[in-house]
Amino acid sequence: MDNNKNEQNNFKNQETQSQQESHAQSGEQSEHHTEPMVVEEPTQEKVEQLDYKDLFLRVTADLKNYQRRVEKQKTEWTGIAQESIILKLVPVIEDLDRALSASVLSDQPAVNKWVEGLAVVQKNFKKALNEVGVEEVTSVGTFNPELQEAVAQIDSATHQSGQIVDVVSKGYKFKDKVIKYAQVVVAK
Repeated sequence: MDNNKNEQNNFKNQETQSQQESHAQSGEQSEHHTEPMVVEEPTQEKVEQLDYKDLFLRVTADLKNYQRRVEKQKTEWTGIAQESIILKLVPVIEDLDRALSASVLSDQPAVNKWVEGLAVVQKNFKKALNEVGVEEVTSVGTFNPELQEAVAQIDSATHQSGQIVDVVSKGYKFKDKVIKYAQVVVAK
């Protein structure tokens, strides 16, 4: 009986060993031989899902472009509105400048108080304009056609050709854009 048991154990061991060898060989073979991949046809649901995803991405991009365009237009329209209001205020500041330059100090204290009050109004008005981005165009030195308009040319012994001799009217810029050119007299 012992012999039978030994034979059975040997048989089982051999069988286990041959199974392990066949698995090892099949593993090696599977590394060398790959089975062709089966490509599945997309289902109708998958196609619809991809279509909806594409539509979503396009609509999202269109919305972002629309929002950018609206924001840009809003900024432009705000600038145009501010510029038109400022253009209406420029003559007022020029009138204040002319009134102060024409005023003379008087012996009457009431007139002097009036001139001082006008100077304060002018100063505050210019300060408010500066705070919103309005600057006076400097008109000293050489004529610059991007900032000034030559209204006359005169002979001048004290100025070189192209130099500004006199300022007829001040110019103004709003946010680095000229909204009113300075009118100047230039030496020949």
